[in-house]
Amino acid sequence: MADQSDVETALVGVVGGALYPTGLGGPCAVPDAICRIYRGWPVSAALDADLAAGLVNVSVIALSGQSVNTTRWPDIWSIQQVTTPSLLVDVTGDAATFSGNAGPGQLAALVAGTRATVYRTLRQTRRQLQAFRVTAWCPDPLTRDAIGSAIDSAMSGIDFIGLADGTSGRLRYLASNVSDRWEDAALYRRELTYSVDYPTSIAETLTRMAVGETQYVVNGTASGPDLLS
Repeated sequence: MADQSDVETALVGVVGGALYPTGLGGPCAVPDAICRIYRGWPVSAALDADLAAGLVNVSVIALSGQSVNTTRWPDIWSIQQVTTPSLLVDVTGDAATFSGNAGPGQLAALVAGTRATVYRTLRQTRRQLQAFRVTAWCPDPLTRDAIGSAIDSAMSGIDFIGLADGTSGRLRYLASNVSDRWEDAALYRRELTYSVDYPTSIAETLTRMAVGETQYVVNGTASGPDLLS
């Protein structure tokens, strides 16, 4: 199931891709900037130390009281992911020999003329729209403007963000705000607020095929074809 924490993690990934398009080991999209990107609110002492060292912090957090139940579709199961079989079987006489690799989701059964696989189904039990804030904490106004612009531009082209359970959330821009704290000349902040409409779901792995045609022998006489379950 997708949880609020999964959406925050996905947004951290989106922001990371915006600021480090070639990966975290590559250069920042804003020349000479070094950024820490994380979920949650920054710790004051750690933030002050980073800003003094010229480091940028980018935080992602869900806004309290900014959630709406948007459930509007039938509560039904849907196929989410089909498991590709990785097991093989060779039948010689009355002996069946399996080969290949057993992996998660694999189902082995002795049937004739077919193979056994499983598929994963997903049931959306609820949808919700939650507001999230992406905040850039910067040591100077020029860096703040460049970092904020890079994040805003990249996210403006994204309609859906992928979540860990295979579902996706609808991303919409809500607001932007710039804050210069006169009492702390070392802090320059840009806030970008988005809403994400995402599902809460439960998953179940079900058998796709567990029967097949075969012949069986009763008192030396072959019968069938028939179904074995």
